Amino acid sequence: MSTRLPILGIKESVVLGFDFSKVTTNVSDPDLVVTFLGSAPAEADPTAILDGGPSISGALVTQRVNAQNAGVVLASYLFQCTMMTESGDVVTVGSILSVAAAV
Repeated sequence: MSTRLPILGIKESVVLGFDFSKVTTNVSDPDLVVTFLGSAPAEADPTAILDGGPSISGALVTQRVNAQNAGVVLASYLFQCTMMTESGDVVTVGSILSVAAAV
């Protein structure tokens, strides 16, 4: 399940949070995937919207996103953060973020 976030203006940045507290108290080695959800023109590198790498604090994984790095404006991006629990279960938390020319 993914959460739709408020629209981000092209000159804005935001920190996304992926909360795994329902399944663990400590996240290690999360995998963050960015998928472009728009139509033509396609985003050449959806990960370019990321600003640095993810940070981990207990069960919370955060990632800064900078809309100025978006290759396509008026489009949406799906962020999926996946981790494996101690029992071997794979858990994914997702967010959908749209980038607009202005908000």
